[in-house]
Amino acid sequence: MAGFDADVRYAFNTGAGQLTPSVALSNIYKWQSSLVPNAPLIDYVSQAGGNPGWAPRWKGTAALGWKQGPLSMDLAGRYIGRYKDYQFLAPNSNELGNFWLVDLNARWDLGKALARNNRWLAGASVALGAVNLFDKTPPFSYGSPPYDWSQYDLRGRLLYIRTVSSGDCHQKCRGRPSDQQPR
Repeated sequence: MAGFDADVRYAFNTGAGQLTPSVALSNIYKWQSSLVPNAPLIDYVSQAGGNPGWAPRWKGTAALGWKQGPLSMDLAGRYIGRYKDYQFLAPNSNELGNFWLVDLNARWDLGKALARNNRWLAGASVALGAVNLFDKTPPFSYGSPPYDWSQYDLRGRLLYIRTVSSGDCHQKCRGRPSDQQPR
């Protein structure tokens, strides 16, 4: 197996807040294997079903982050490059990939917004988001019908609300940590 990974990001300030565009990508240009000694090597780049493994030639994420005071937002697109479908159940010419999913999240830092000096709210935040914002369905695959579970997620759009508390209250409101409990 051979390839490269790259991750580039740059943050800059604007009148509307800090913007952080980023790109992370992986390119696998060699994935060869053979199941028995002295057998010819088989190339599994962009060919699903290789044993002991395989990979699409390209995978990556492009994102744009925004931050202004206690508010932040991130919009990210996740990409899976084109690859040939599994062949072991039914010989086929199906191609998968060239597929984008978009995720979005927004976060409000309650400690910064409401009580900068309040140790009980330090680190508290509320986040809203969507995974697979546009509810894109994975393409059909012959390998593990109805879709390739190794590269895609069947859940569809997932909306969430997350709260986090990591200030002093996190420890004090719940009592002593378990390793300090009286015996």
